[in-house]
This record gives sequence, C-alpha cells and structure tokens, in this order.
Amino acid sequence: SALERLHDAARDVAARALASARELVRLLDGFAAAGVRALAYKGPALALAAYGDVGLRDCVDLDFVVSPADVSCARDVFVALGYRQREGMSRAQEGAIYGGQGHFPYVRDGQLAELHWRFCATRFPWNPPLGEILDRSTTVELAGARIAVPAREDQLLLLLLHGTRHLWAELEWVLAVAELLRAGTLDGSALLDRTRAVGGRRAALVGFEVARRALGAPVPDPLVAEAARDAHVASLAREALACLCDGPSASPLQRNNARAFHLQCLEQPRDRVRFVLQGALRPTPREWEVVRLPGALTFLYVPIRIGRLLLRR
Repeated sequence: SALERLHDAARDVAARALASARELVRLLDGFAAAGVRALAYKGPALALAAYGDVGLRDCVDLDFVVSPADVSCARDVFVALGYRQREGMSRAQEGAIYGGQGHFPYVRDGQLAELHWRFCATRFPWNPPLGEILDRSTTVELAGARIAVPAREDQLLLLLLHGTRHLWAELEWVLAVAELLRAGTLDGSALLDRTRAVGGRRAALVGFEVARRALGAPVPDPLVAEAARDAHVASLAREALACLCDGPSASPLQRNNARAFHLQCLEQPRDRVRFVLQGALRPTPREWEVVRLPGALTFLYVPIRIGRLLLRR
C-alpha cells in the first residue's frame, strides 16, 4: 500500500510538471512575440538540468527572468495571456510593495508565475549579473520547443544562493545541488570567484556543506577545504540541516532566528547594514493587507512598515 501511494504521488507530480511545462512554453512564446528575451529559471528548467526529466520535480510556480528594461513589456504579456497580479494591485502599488523583492507575482487559474528582473531581493547582495548569465545560457527541449535556461554552473550558483536565502527548507533543493555536481566536473575556484563578486562566498559554501553532509554530494576538495577555513560555515550548515531533519518545531531557524542566520551569511559590514535597513524600510505584502493606498500615496507604505514593526515589538 505504501508503494501504491508513492506511485500515485509520482504520477501526480509528473502530470503537474507536464502541465507546467506546457504553460511555461506558452508564456515564453508570448515573450518572444513581444521581443522580450526571457530565461526560464528554477521550475521545469531546473528539473531538466538536475534530473534530465521534467516529470521528476514538483513545480509550485513558474519563474522567468528578464532584463529590467523589458519588465514593463513582460508585464503586458502576462496580462495579455490571462494573468493578473496576485493581490489585485495596481502597477504603482505593485512597484511599491514588490519592487524591493526583485519579482512580480502573477496568477491564472491557480497557476502562479513570477516575473524576475533580479535573482534575489535588494536587501541581499547575492545577485549575479543577469547579462552574463543570459550570455552563457543554453537551450534545451521542453514540450516540443527549445527554451533558454541557465548554464549548469549558473544553475548551481543560483540554486546555492537561493537555498541559503530560504534557509534550505526543502530537501529537494539539496538533492538538485548534489545532482548538478554529479553531472560533470566543476571549476571550484572560478565558482568561488563569482560568488565573492556578489558577496555570496559564505552563502554558497553553506549550501555545498549542507549537500555534502546530507546526501554525500561530490563537492570538490578545494571547496570543502575553503568551507573548513570559515568557522561560520559549519555552524550555519548545522542549523540548516536541523531545519531539514528536526522539522519546524525543533529548528532554531524557525524560532524567529532567520534574520540572525542571514546576517551570519553576509561577510561584509556594508552588506549587513543594507540587509538590516532594507528589512526595516522596504514595504511587504503585509503592509498592503493593512491599507490599500492609491498609487499617488504608495510612498506612505514606508512609514506604515516602520510603524507596524514598532507595534509588533
């Protein structure tokens, strides 16, 4: 009976993945028709890179990355293809609330899609240059079409930074790191240089250490040695593994300690200052839930954010 349940779950995942793949291609076709160069990010693109089979990864949403100059046109494409802003915001409200997140969320018939122009929120420095990743991108076949996806090492770099940013809350992210490492040789020194350029050296090393300890991922020896030289990496990896192994009730990360985890991952004082200031000043959807300001007054979301944080204390 357990095996039957696993078969049923795997079939459901595959069915959802195929539907997501078809929708991803439909959206990419829309972007191409509008002259927007878009990169498929995470979702089915990561499934193909890590596992070679789109049906082996459950996709909660679809993610696309475009140049900041193409964001407005890409938003028009979403609307033309039947999507709407998830909370029903105007564009001015959407910019005020989500501008610092680096993406806009859209929904259609229960399908969530996110339009990115950055790889992370502005409070983090971990944003590899989009132009370079676009130039290194490759194409793969998906649902009868050729789509642009990040190169394997870029997939790995983006996944490492994404996983650490989200506290390695999903075991599948760890598995994807392990499979990307097993897919071929890795120039560890070059990857470290790229993570240093965006202030993400320690964040990437934490991800490597989590994958090595949890699943025996074949992390190159120079990266293991680099992690051992940083006293913070081992403790941060242990915290992330606690989140995976012990569950939310026992994990220190789930006891309102996420900010401390992120601050330890940031190595430069200026990055820590920016993280704290933007975390306090950048509006979030919670401010939108408090009051829905008209477009001309969206600047007031900043004092509302500050006030809400002070009241919470």
